[in-house]
Amino acid sequence: MEKVSTAMRIQTLLFICATLLAFSARAQQPSPDTLSRVRKLFQTDIYMHNVKLSKARFSQNLVKSIKWSNKNRMANAMQIAGPLVSAAGLGLAVDALVGTKMQANVDGKTYPYVKRSLPELVGGIALVVTGFCLGQSANDIKMNASEWFNEQAIKDYEKKQTSFNLKLGIGSSGGIGLVAKFK
Repeated sequence: MEKVSTAMRIQTLLFICATLLAFSARAQQPSPDTLSRVRKLFQTDIYMHNVKLSKARFSQNLVKSIKWSNKNRMANAMQIAGPLVSAAGLGLAVDALVGTKMQANVDGKTYPYVKRSLPELVGGIALVVTGFCLGQSANDIKMNASEWFNEQAIKDYEKKQTSFNLKLGIGSSGGIGLVAKFK
């Protein structure tokens, strides 16, 4: 009776070790290098492994696709132009609101007034909105480019993966069995 319980203890211990090794081997498989995105008002920050990527490093990641490389170059220019256009529009709108001080002579009396240009004000507001739209368009392009990169990284990762099916059980003779099928 004592030999059987010792054998069962060894089999149970081997079973637990095999199970732990199988799970630890699966847990240690590398994950694909995907990008995470943090969107802000006039920019989108791209992170890989919790480290912020520079514009040049992000551009290097998009080298595989001419389409996304060109769009990223355009987005970088739009990110610079957006705030500048908005600032110019804001200045134009403020200038229109401040207006020009003038005087009118009516019946020998002088009346001061301020002449404000409505077309200048509308143009300034339009420039502010245009600059904001440029910034948001650049953000959208960067978000879509990083999404494309993530899709490609996951496809490449799945191609490299070797999947296997692991079955553990007790055989007809009372022993513990392990069956592994690799694809």
